[in-house]
Amino acid sequence: MQLGLDQYLKCLRVCQAALLLLGIAASPDPIAFAQPNTGLIALEIGQAVAVCVDAKTLNNSSGVWLAAGAHYEFLVASQDTWRDLNIDCTAAGWTADRVGPLARPFVRASESKRRCPDANWFELVGSVGTDGCQHFCIGCRGPGWTYTPNRSGALITFANDLLSRYGNNSGSITLTIRRVAAPGKSLPSCLH
Repeated sequence: MQLGLDQYLKCLRVCQAALLLLGIAASPDPIAFAQPNTGLIALEIGQAVAVCVDAKTLNNSSGVWLAAGAHYEFLVASQDTWRDLNIDCTAAGWTADRVGPLARPFVRASESKRRCPDANWFELVGSVGTDGCQHFCIGCRGPGWTYTPNRSGALITFANDLLSRYGNNSGSITLTIRRVAAPGKSLPSCLH
């Protein structure tokens, strides 16, 4: 699904506001360079970019190139929410306790079939490329949590859900990706 022009402009304004709220200094050229032959952005230390992650999209292309061995911080505004059918949640996702007692056993039985069984339902997940070899849980952990990929590739993001259920999702989350000089607490990897 592609965003319409109005949705794109709204998301762009939200991204710009998020950068200001997070105290990331906007520079005339916040992006270092495009990764050759990919069209993807490679950030230099201290540089950041905000992207919109759509809940309905199976693999959101961030437009960001992650370099092997570099350290990245991922920030989501705590008030950002998206929706899984009729459950509103943040990028931290939700657990089976959020559904009624009749639905709970079915939800729990489906947890092993999520794209990342270790992550919460609808938790914001990142991946280096689309092959699923390097999934990591972003959620809403905040500053100080970083991810250091062991291979280079495109940053892909998604809401953790069943592959067959993306059609009942709605909303978007604004994600700010910042390259940092040193690693912090490591974002957890998630099994797939």
